Parts: sequence; C-alpha cells; structure tokens
Amino acid sequence: MSREVILPQLGQSVESCIILEWKKHEGDYIKKGEVICEVETDKSTLEVESTEEGTLLKLLYAEGDLVPVLSPIAIVGEEGEMVEHLKDNLKDNLKAISKGIEKEPKRIGISPRARLLAEKRGIDITGIIGTGPGGRIIERDVLKVLSEKEPSGKHPGRAATESKVEEVLIEEKPSVSVEPSGLSGIRRVIAERMLHSLRNSAQYTIHGYADASGLISYRKKLKLLEKSGGGSDGKWKSFSQISIGDLVDFALVRTLTDFPEINSTVDNGKLTSHRNVNLGFAVDTKRGLIVPVIKDADKLSLLELSRRTRELALSAREGRVKPEELTGATFTVTNLGNMGIDFFTPVINPPQVAILGVNSIRPRAVYAEELGGEVKFIPAIGLSLTADHRFIDGAPAARFLSALAETVKRIEIILAGG
Repeated sequence: MSREVILPQLGQSVESCIILEWKKHEGDYIKKGEVICEVETDKSTLEVESTEEGTLLKLLYAEGDLVPVLSPIAIVGEEGEMVEHLKDNLKDNLKAISKGIEKEPKRIGISPRARLLAEKRGIDITGIIGTGPGGRIIERDVLKVLSEKEPSGKHPGRAATESKVEEVLIEEKPSVSVEPSGLSGIRRVIAERMLHSLRNSAQYTIHGYADASGLISYRKKLKLLEKSGGGSDGKWKSFSQISIGDLVDFALVRTLTDFPEINSTVDNGKLTSHRNVNLGFAVDTKRGLIVPVIKDADKLSLLELSRRTRELALSAREGRVKPEELTGATFTVTNLGNMGIDFFTPVINPPQVAILGVNSIRPRAVYAEELGGEVKFIPAIGLSLTADHRFIDGAPAARFLSALAETVKRIEIILAGG
C-alpha cells in the first residue's frame, strides 16, 4: 500500500525548507533511514532521510521548491502500484500547503516594475504565474493579466503598446535588467527575518570604544610563547590560535552575566532575562549569514571558547552545522573589524533584544590626566551596540557598553586571575 514520506521538523525555528537535490528518483527503491534528498533551511544544508521503505512512486516537489516541514514530499509503495487512491488526499494537502505559502507575500518573487504596475492597477499578484527566472513575476505577466481582464475594444492597443514598451526596455537596457534570479534560499529567509526584526522593534545603536592595549599585548605574548617552544605537546599552538575576536567575546560573555536585562529574549510578549549566556556569533559563508550558538559560553575558559568558535564556524562554512547548534542564543555578536570597519549598525537577531558589533582597532587620541594632562594615542577598538528601545533604554545600554569597554581594557588582569 502506498505511503507518504514526510519532511521532518528540522529544528525548532525551521518552518520550511527548499529542496536542493533529490538523491533518489521515481522508480528507485529506498530503505527507511536512507537519504532521499538534500534541503536548505535558513541556516544550513541538511540531508533528509526517508520515513518509509519501498519503491519511490512519486516525487511531490521539484528541486528548488519551498516545502513546509511535516508535509509529504514523496510517495512510496510496491513497484507498479497506482497512487490514484491517494490523489484526492494528496491534492487537498498540497492545496492547503500552497495556501499557507501564498499567505506570505514576501515569498512571492516579483520584479520592482511588476509590483509597481500591479499595485497601481489593483492586481492581486498571488494569482499570477510568473514567467521570469525561477518563476519570478515580471512586468509582462502583469500586462497579460490586465489584457485578459479588459473587455475587447476597451483601451484599444494599450496592452499591445505596453508589451512593446516592455520589449524595448529590455532590449535597450540589458545592463540594468531587474529580472535576475532574485532572492532565493537562505538569502530570502535572511531578508524576511531582518525586515521582520526592523519592522517589529524600536532599534537604536550607540557607539563606543575600548582601550585595546591589553588585547594586543596578550595576543603578542601568546605568539611569543609559541615561537619560544613553550611545550612540545602542541599546547601553545592552541593558545596561539586565540584571536582578538575571541578575547573580545570572552570579555563580552563575562560582562553580560552582570547585565541580564541586555542578555534577554522576548517570546509572545514575555521578556525573559538570562543569567547564563548562549552566545550567537555571525559567520559569513558562501550561502549567506549563519549564526551558530555557543551554549553556556560564560562557563567556558578562553581556550575552550576559542576552540568552540572555530569548530562551529568551520561547520557553518562547510554546511555541516546541526539545527540544534543554531538555536537558543540569548545574545549575538557580529565582527567586521577584520574588514577595516570603524562603526556600523548591526540588526537585532529576534527573539533577542540586543546585538553587539565589533569593529576595527584604530589609534585614538585621549586625554591622559595621569601624565600631567597630556594627550596620547592608544589603540582603540570600536564597539557598536544595537538595542530594542521597547525593553532597553539608552542609559542601561550605555552602562553596559561602558562596563564592556572596562572589561576589555582589563583583559590581561582578568585572565591572570586579578
């Protein structure tokens, strides 16, 4: 008897996936637990195992399709078996799935010109079949709907004229075409989440800096220890891999334990402050921005934190990161310092209420009262904190950033146990 293969729940926050590649095809025999396809979530690429065993009778989606989790993706059964008895049930399931997807207008691929024309003429884009790349709705698709809706003889030649204009524009200005593949896969979900974050919170950013002399000094000491052969067992090689970013993260998690209001999350209007720090950190990958999470980061030593960061970053870049390693963050840090950025405005990663941006180290003139009022230059690292004003006012945010700057400044003393 025919049975449905179900797309499983791939992580708590995953609502849908994109079919990247079918590993099995219609007519193949598949065992339960055998990989049937590879899918892409907003955070990683994962292999999906078959929940049933038998001959693969029907694939319900094509590669590139967006599929809600817990939905049937294929039908298996006996070789040569007909699937007509599942037809009505399957049709209803797919119709319900389709309606669920169509309720999210941001997921409809449409060019700016097509959207503008549709809005101007009052056309519902959810009913339009796109003929652009990847099924994207382009202007000629909207024009076609308009021409079909208008009675014969009304506005003679307008549809034809507009279609002609479309063709001329495309021919004469190919270098400014607005109809490439558009947002897809992880880029689409990242865009949706960032827009949701900005639209549903009152975000503001404050900028500061910290004296980075201690960071640079400690990093040099680790390098010198490695060069001097401090241990033949490779111990110091691990320490030499500790980066400036690791040192800042170490200072950050220890500061956050004293500021639970900053280390908070919001769920259904309920604000929860956390004493332990699950630190999310942004990783730039070929597929887009991915945020792995270091659980209980405040309980780790500097070396443990550095190792865990490298492990998760490598898994993210290679697409091996697990769903459970991408959820549960209470605070996120994003570092653009190695790209020479002085200050920027990071966007909060919901359900968190704040995010820290780490910037480059630059010389900064400061007034040194202990030197008789002289002005001296220090290496200063820029820090950019974005917070949600609904939960964090400017003064508490400033106090946190000031405390973090002090922790960074005293990093050598702290690591020495002082």
